[in-house]
Amino acid sequence: MSRFMPRVLLAPAVVTLFAWMIVPLVMTIYFSLIHYNLNQPGEHGWVGLENFKYFITDPDFWPSVLQTIELLGWVIVITVVLGVGLALLVNDPFPGQGIVRVLLISPFFVMPTVNALLWKHMMMNPVYGVLAQVWIFFGGTPVDWLTDFPLLSVILMVAWQWLPFACLIFITSLQSLDRDQMEAAGMDGANALQKFWFLTLPHLGRPIAVVVMIEMIFLMSVFAEIFTTTSGMPCGAVTIAFTPDLTAALWVGDILADLPQNRMVNGSDGVFVASPAIHSFVSQALAGVPGNRWYTPPPGVVAGPGNSWYLADTRSVAKLPGDNPPSPTPTPVDYQIPPDPGTGPVLASPSPSPVPTLPPCGPGAPPPPLCK
Repeated sequence: MSRFMPRVLLAPAVVTLFAWMIVPLVMTIYFSLIHYNLNQPGEHGWVGLENFKYFITDPDFWPSVLQTIELLGWVIVITVVLGVGLALLVNDPFPGQGIVRVLLISPFFVMPTVNALLWKHMMMNPVYGVLAQVWIFFGGTPVDWLTDFPLLSVILMVAWQWLPFACLIFITSLQSLDRDQMEAAGMDGANALQKFWFLTLPHLGRPIAVVVMIEMIFLMSVFAEIFTTTSGMPCGAVTIAFTPDLTAALWVGDILADLPQNRMVNGSDGVFVASPAIHSFVSQALAGVPGNRWYTPPPGVVAGPGNSWYLADTRSVAKLPGDNPPSPTPTPVDYQIPPDPGTGPVLASPSPSPVPTLPPCGPGAPPPPLCK
């Protein structure tokens, strides 16, 4: 058999996998360099690096990056440290070892949204949550975790879900640890700490690297826990810099675009700051729909610099390159400019709706209560 025959047989699978990976990457880069409007898919202009420039110069981008790094760092530290400890605890045989191992890895199979709802309502609720009841039992005041410590709350939720994955990897790795070396070290007078530091930990070096790498990849796209519990609030305390995919971005953008006090465009209160490609889809396409309340504040909503209704007008719609059709601008009827320019435009108070008058009751009149 020719030495090239194995390569020929492998070629279809390799080419298919390569195309499966490279085509989405090339499309992502392409869409991040153009102005794409979902309402006019046939009309898009080349804007080069303007999407990236707008994205990086956003005042909330770098704080969200730092919060992403903080989230990643703490979750990885918690899962690795506790994972190694739990793996060592269940490594030696004991009655019920199999059941305990199954229980340890079971949280990994809980869906992220279900995980967030469990922690939000069953554990961290300040009225009837388990942690609140523990605080009350010891005479303390319950803590509103999602309000007072939002980032810490999300870290605990994500770490709880990813801890079983680390445990599973470390337990599997400990099965291949050389028992003869451990026994020899014990006969030479090494204590438990010395055996862990010089034998067990070096043996777990590669599994730890695998856990760190995989968790970094998947935690970059953490979304469900934040959206379900805090939606990035308060004041962007849980805003992170990456989203799962375009589908989630479009779904969240379409749902949150009509909510008062939503600041999804600049990311500070809107769960995430989209990548330039997603930014091109969401903030440009949705904001450019005529009649969309994305840029038309409803009655009673203050359209100040800290609110997406104002940001969409002044930044996401009017100043994006290649915007087609031309973006609408606020009308003088809808906005007042206060004396202090630093406070931004404020929405005028809506006029009260007229009270309908009922016809007098009598012959030919509708029955009560449609008459008076």
